[in-house]
Amino acid sequence: MKPMSLLAVGQLGNTYLLHGELKLKISRELRTRLSRRDPFYVNDHSGILKGLGDQVIKKEKIASVLVNVCEECEELLVEAGRKYRLALSIDGNDVRALYNWGLALSFRAQLIADIGPEAAYDADKVFLAAIDKFDAMMSKGNVYAPDALYRWGVVLQQRSRLRPTNSREKVKLLQQARRLYEDALHMDSNNLQVREALLSCMSELNHRLL
Repeated sequence: MKPMSLLAVGQLGNTYLLHGELKLKISRELRTRLSRRDPFYVNDHSGILKGLGDQVIKKEKIASVLVNVCEECEELLVEAGRKYRLALSIDGNDVRALYNWGLALSFRAQLIADIGPEAAYDADKVFLAAIDKFDAMMSKGNVYAPDALYRWGVVLQQRSRLRPTNSREKVKLLQQARRLYEDALHMDSNNLQVREALLSCMSELNHRLL
């Protein structure tokens, strides 16, 4: 395949990834709305509930929209992963495709984890698949190393939240995440996103160790 074909595949994957991430954010907003009393007033600036009618929306309608959004999110992120797999079949050293594939998997894992404790096992498996992609990317060089370390840390921190409150594994995962954030900051000391993630991780660790 020609280089332009590789570029096109990567860009298509990125489009699916961005739309999938957006659907994930929308699903979380809908879950927040579902936690309110029924019926309730909706000031729908985002347009998520467009076409549902009255400003007083029943939870049943929100739940129906949530199901559709989650299905669309899953489909978009799976398709993104397929495009990145195709890109890597064209160029096995495409570290950006590996990184983005890891992102797509981490977003899918978050979508699954949001279902609740009953989905923790399935979410954890997808989180581990995301880690595999970040690990593979790191083995090919340090081009996007700070980003990969940060995302790897985020995945570990999210995996810790799938564990019981007093679990030793929860603390171990948080400690691993902290080290990855620290490594990322060592490589890019001005990265505020990583710094905030480190502070969040430290806060969770301190809470567990009290």
